[in-house]
Amino acid sequence: MSGGRPWARGLAEAAGRWEWGARGAGGTGIPPAVTPTEGRMLLEGQLPVGLVLPIHRFKSSTVKECIHAILKEKLTNVQYIPEEMPELTKSLSDTIKDRLKEEGFDRYKMVVQVVIGEQRGEGVNMAARCFWDADTDSCAHDVFMNDSLFCVVAAFGCFYY
Repeated sequence: MSGGRPWARGLAEAAGRWEWGARGAGGTGIPPAVTPTEGRMLLEGQLPVGLVLPIHRFKSSTVKECIHAILKEKLTNVQYIPEEMPELTKSLSDTIKDRLKEEGFDRYKMVVQVVIGEQRGEGVNMAARCFWDADTDSCAHDVFMNDSLFCVVAAFGCFYY
């Protein structure tokens, strides 16, 4: 390892502050800067000055309950009409995002994805992939179906440091 601080990478990984690719931060193979003071603090279990952690973490179970309640309320007796679905999709995503903000997830960026399709007895698979901090960021999803439509919602909470 180059640089004059062979301990920097291990401390950074132990603190969970940086993600490492095959060649290190930014593909350069050089670890991010960790000062000796930060290194001592991390070894002692303290957080460096200025590092902000969430007070109210994004809890997947709470978010899933919120999503489920909104979907049940808004979609129970709705029929699939293709012309109305774009507006309904936007309305649902805004409602879910606003409700999650009311839950008190301060300093979180909320991303809500809503997909509505016609129920024809066919299967649907969806996947998402994100690069984030596993200590603070999370996601939740829920599926709603009635005789006419299906709705898949994924909500992502990413913490602003």
